[in-house]
Amino acid sequence: MSLLLIWACGEGSPAMLSGDPGEGAAIYAEHGCVACHGPEGSGASAPSLIEHVPCHTDEELRMVLRGDRPEMPDQHLDTQQTLDVLAWLRQQFGDFRGEEDPICAEFRQGL
Repeated sequence: MSLLLIWACGEGSPAMLSGDPGEGAAIYAEHGCVACHGPEGSGASAPSLIEHVPCHTDEELRMVLRGDRPEMPDQHLDTQQTLDVLAWLRQQFGDFRGEEDPICAEFRQGL
């Protein structure tokens, strides 16, 4: 699961935020993701998450959610919501397989 380090208020040590997959599932439904990616993530008018999520790093997925890549418009999620969606994506569709995975080679071209 992806973690983001932040400094705790008034503390001298870092605190960790992690995503909640349950919250991520709710955000997926509430933000209309299901309309384009389908209820099971198999794709509708947008690519299949089943195929794409394991082929991208957490940072690449965060960039897509923020609208920093042309694949998808900015979802206007705050940091915690982004972590929640990322946790749900990883739970549902798997961890990053690695850049050398032959199944992912096609998806990783052009990154």
